[in-house]
Amino acid sequence: MKSFYKVLIVDDESILRNGLKHLCNWEDEGFKLIGEAANGKEALEMIKDKEPNIVITDLIMPEIDGIELAKIIKKEYPRIKVLVLSNISEFDYVKESFKYGIHDYLLKTEASPESMLPILKNMVKEIDSDDLNENKYNEEKALEDLTLDLILEKEIDEESVEKLFKYFTLENYCLLISEIYKEDDDNIGLEIIKEKIRDSIKETLVEYIKITTFIKNKIIIVINHNNHAQLKMLKDIEMVTKDIFENYEISPFILIEGNDIKRNIHYSYEEALIIKNKSIYFDKALIRKSDIKERSIKIKFDYDLFNSLIGKLDFNGCIHIIKKYLDIIKENTYMEEYDLKKFCQNLIYNALSSLENYDSELINISKKKIVLFKKIDIARSFNELVNIVIDTFKYIDDLSQNSLNSKNNSYIIKIVKDYVDKNYKDEISVATISKDLSINYNYLSYCFKNETSENLSSYISKVRVEKAKIYLEDFKIPIANISEMVGFSEHNYFSKIFKKYTSLTPTEYRRMVKINDKKR
Repeated sequence: MKSFYKVLIVDDESILRNGLKHLCNWEDEGFKLIGEAANGKEALEMIKDKEPNIVITDLIMPEIDGIELAKIIKKEYPRIKVLVLSNISEFDYVKESFKYGIHDYLLKTEASPESMLPILKNMVKEIDSDDLNENKYNEEKALEDLTLDLILEKEIDEESVEKLFKYFTLENYCLLISEIYKEDDDNIGLEIIKEKIRDSIKETLVEYIKITTFIKNKIIIVINHNNHAQLKMLKDIEMVTKDIFENYEISPFILIEGNDIKRNIHYSYEEALIIKNKSIYFDKALIRKSDIKERSIKIKFDYDLFNSLIGKLDFNGCIHIIKKYLDIIKENTYMEEYDLKKFCQNLIYNALSSLENYDSELINISKKKIVLFKKIDIARSFNELVNIVIDTFKYIDDLSQNSLNSKNNSYIIKIVKDYVDKNYKDEISVATISKDLSINYNYLSYCFKNETSENLSSYISKVRVEKAKIYLEDFKIPIANISEMVGFSEHNYFSKIFKKYTSLTPTEYRRMVKINDKKR
């Protein structure tokens, strides 16, 4: 049965529609008229129902005109070819319509078999070419899917296996994997990058049997080759991976060489993933198995020292121990990329979390944790990762130093001492003072010690002891009551602290006061 290319006529003038219907014997020319419409709105309903290959349309029509119709066809039915018929007075309008997807135009006064049929047959060639490319694309996509199934050890039927190995006919293979880094959820942008990478591989490695495919944002390339072509192929691989690495935000390519694709490609893939976990230590486009040197040295990070330095606001000290530890990690490459990035994120998180109640500027940067963590997630090299961490700590240090310099520390000490003087009877501590005065705990401790050369907790105890001395001079007040009056919940603890600062117990102190009174 002969197949025809389906044609739809669209014009608001019935005379012109009838003229086109009888222009020639359409079926003898390989075409079949599937209908006619009086405007773009009717045309779209028929296009949806009958799926024409070619639309012949007038420009000026009610409801939806020819240009709007061409726009919609280009967007929703890109495989349909559009031929515009126009009057000579509408030529500027015709030129405008070309950017909206029309494929050709013809003046209505020249609408004859001799002028129209060559245009339609050129459109047919484009349709056939599109179909050929579509079929080729479908075949390539099928091979990609089969290759992925083989790599991931999925079940493949015998017919598909046979099809795949009619394509992969040579003994040896190279497997390359990389990963596209994404800063957001722009899937359209990701697909564009994938196609550009696919085109680069196709154009540069044109002489090799190859498949380029993707698992989400992971790039997978399989190249089938003979031994005699290996050296040249490796040079070509180095060239194309370097070019892609320099032009796109991707991780280094991991190269695994092997033979017997059917049996071994899955193991090569697993091996490549293991190596990829260490790729961040190598600032180059292509990494081979021989680049990875296994070392067993593992040293724990000193979190106690790190947190102590943060408590003292000594961020330069933090930078020093971070650099030292990261140097050891790089030298031994024992930490995988995921763990390394999580470690760096934890350092920043700990620093910011301990300071976020301290200063408005530090609160602002604390809110940027997500941005910083994303930068770490997409860092491509070890040095880039280190720079993010160190720069963040330097920035925090600058902010904290500016804040320290801008605050009147003497004033802070004064309000703290006033607070203790008013509240010594209550259960107060460094933590409660920090909360009530909205001063960061670490900063409060550091500032008080720095300004007074004593700990705030010691100062609180001294104030309570001094107040207790006053009460002890009033012999009517029982000593047991005095301990509660100055903020001590346990009498024994009160006696212990009192003796620490006076070398006397409360009872001994009161006895001494009585003796002195008698002497007067």
